[in-house]
Amino acid sequence: MIAFIIIFSFLLYFIEKWSMDNALRGIEFYYEPSKLLVEPSEEFEIITTITNKTRRVAPFIRIEERLPSKIKVHSENLNLEEMPHDLKHISSIYMLPREKLIRKITVSLEKRGRYILQGADLSGGDFLGIRQKKEEFLCFNEVVVYPKEAPLSDIYWKIGDFLGDISVKRFIIEDPILTVGFREYTGREPMKNISWTQSARINRLMVKQFDYTTEPSVTVLLNVECEDADRDELIETCFSLTRTVCRMLEERCIKYDFLTNANTSNAFSEWSYIDEGLGIKHFLTILEGLGRAFYTSIEPFKTTVKKIADTFNMRSLIVITPCKLHEHKNLLESIYGQNTKYVLMISASEIK
Repeated sequence: MIAFIIIFSFLLYFIEKWSMDNALRGIEFYYEPSKLLVEPSEEFEIITTITNKTRRVAPFIRIEERLPSKIKVHSENLNLEEMPHDLKHISSIYMLPREKLIRKITVSLEKRGRYILQGADLSGGDFLGIRQKKEEFLCFNEVVVYPKEAPLSDIYWKIGDFLGDISVKRFIIEDPILTVGFREYTGREPMKNISWTQSARINRLMVKQFDYTTEPSVTVLLNVECEDADRDELIETCFSLTRTVCRMLEERCIKYDFLTNANTSNAFSEWSYIDEGLGIKHFLTILEGLGRAFYTSIEPFKTTVKKIADTFNMRSLIVITPCKLHEHKNLLESIYGQNTKYVLMISASEIK
């Protein structure tokens, strides 16, 4: 009898040790959002997949999924626990051999930004149900929330009037590519416009006569350099205004490029300049960058402005800034001179 008890105890010990060592062996965990890019307050799903790849039963698995702290959960009957830096969704499951479990929870995010799904902590029980073994399953999936549309109705008129002026600007500015003829040199034209072939033919200086621009074009310039006490709120307003401006350009089929000194996450480091374009892909690229953008600048606004000085004469410019307009007016005039009549400046601090 004593020998049986000893053998049974050793057997129970080894089974318990084996079950503890292999509590989570062959268990895989993964979760991801159903959408990577969403509107503020738009509902989407977080899809969780747990797989048991072994031929044994997993009698108890406790799952603690980490969710962003600002996420809003719409699914009911969930065990949620608020933590200092995130929100935990806690559940327990029983898994058969080779079983795959997929579940979905409906969530939303109200504030613009980039949110990370970092993973979960899984705990597996032992043979006797006394102890648990805990392991961390890391994931790195992100959700980017676009900025909201600017709700200010009075700015629509200001932008609308400016875009109307751009539409007729094509009859004022000449296109240096489209030559339609020649005329006599008056001394006011730049030397590069002189046609030396025509001048030699008729023995007097002649300059090329250009056609007007074939279509209007705009540069949207977003500045986030600001020292105001409410800088974060002002810059957030700038992101919304930028979205509204780009949408109106899309609606009027006016091609535009985009330039900013805003800093973004490493995954979107080339976003500071978006080449000229038009269409949903062009627009969504800018929106994604606005969703990822931080409240810090990568360079002074003066440096950003100088980057487009050479191309300004052929384009109109819309400047969106958190600062008061007089702070940038002198800077723009010093670089662009009298051409600032083709500049629209929108200040978040003056339309709050």
